[in-house]
Amino acid sequence: MRKNMKKVIFEDPCGNKESVTDIKLLKKLLIDEFNTYWMRGSVEGIFDFYDNDEKISTLIVAPNTEYGLYLHFIDNISDTDLLSLNDEDTLYEVAETADELYVSVGLFLPVELAWEGIVYFIENGKTSPKIRWITPDDLPDDGGNWY
Repeated sequence: MRKNMKKVIFEDPCGNKESVTDIKLLKKLLIDEFNTYWMRGSVEGIFDFYDNDEKISTLIVAPNTEYGLYLHFIDNISDTDLLSLNDEDTLYEVAETADELYVSVGLFLPVELAWEGIVYFIENGKTSPKIRWITPDDLPDDGGNWY
């Protein structure tokens, strides 16, 4: 019988991919060095969670220096998208991530809360229960945006 093998591959803003093995280093880069780390490359980070070499889920992380980090969770098995929610009152306003992508302001989380969501994803491949999540259908038709 084959052992259950879980792994997480991270694609950084410059397109480099590697297995996540050092959470402390990852926090130093993504959170502690927020402004310098995210302002290079394509500006989003992508975590893929694998179980026995099958991609189970994906977490896309995108920054905004004023609002924090936006998390976009994709369940690759059920093809479901979930978006981090911080403030439903600002979902109609959009802000640019550093790569000319526009996301509703209400979807950006404070960086420390976003970090908790990232760690939970790395450990479980699922959305953190400490974060509120919505579907793209929950965004307002007039002005809300996600990617």
